[in-house]
Amino acid sequence: MLEIKNQNLTVSIDSHGAELTHVVNNKTGHEYIWNNMAWAKHAPILFPAIGRVSHQS
Repeated sequence: MLEIKNQNLTVSIDSHGAELTHVVNNKTGHEYIWNNMAWAKHAPILFPAIGRVSHQS
């Protein structure tokens, strides 16, 4: 696990697959990526999208 921190945020990144696992506001303690018993595992943030995209002309 890698951690990047500044005065505003602490970000944790899993070194296996570069998966973003935590983004925490250092001032409030608020976790922007929700991790608790309802979602016990991590899931990657997919960019720009996953799945079928319909294109309209």
